[in-house]
Amino acid sequence: MRNDHVTLRSTAVFDLLAPRTPAVPVKVELRYDTRDPYAVVAAFRTGRAGWVEWVFARDL
Repeated sequence: MRNDHVTLRSTAVFDLLAPRTPAVPVKVELRYDTRDPYAVVAAFRTGRAGWVEWVFARDL
């Protein structure tokens, strides 16, 4: 049986904004996997502790 799924990944640096403070850069990896075609995962780097993952509906 063939395994035809595809995972797309893209990394970026977002700016975390808060009132009256300088922007804080946050490394983010966005992932889309054809095995779950209605979701996109955003993994945010949290320093040395690792990553925090949020799952969003693809149509957002």
